[in-house]
Amino acid sequence: MDGRVWLVAQRMALVAWLIASLTAAIAPVAGQDLVFKPELFAFASGDLDLKGFIWKPEGAGPFPAPLWNHGSEKKPGAVHPVARFFVARGYVFLVPHRRGQGRSPGPYIMDQLRAAGSRAERSRMLVKLHEVQLRDQLAALSYLKGLSFVDPQRLG
Repeated sequence: MDGRVWLVAQRMALVAWLIASLTAAIAPVAGQDLVFKPELFAFASGDLDLKGFIWKPEGAGPFPAPLWNHGSEKKPGAVHPVARFFVARGYVFLVPHRRGQGRSPGPYIMDQLRAAGSRAERSRMLVKLHEVQLRDQLAALSYLKGLSFVDPQRLG
């Protein structure tokens, strides 16, 4: 088999394996007919009122909870497949939208970076913007810790 054809075949097999693995991972827990829906929530970060989605399993808790840090996409949404995976296994799932992303106000980080002049200016701005975005995530973590149905000792 030609080297390129072999490489393409390997990549296709890897993609097929990844799709099968992810499909199995996000499938509901056996025997459960799960219908979970996210709720929009608001949290303060500095002088901004940011938004996000929270998913909660049935019951009073307290539940463990991961804090999802989405990428730099402009509209991260509620991350339905990933959230369902966690909620089906008894986790609260929090998807905060950092400033300028999703339903949160403020300038979008990638627009700010594109507006930077030189490469050095872009690098400095990237560090500064990531620090601001980290503060948004830490504000979301504080919000999560304050929820009565979340176990503050089991956050991730």
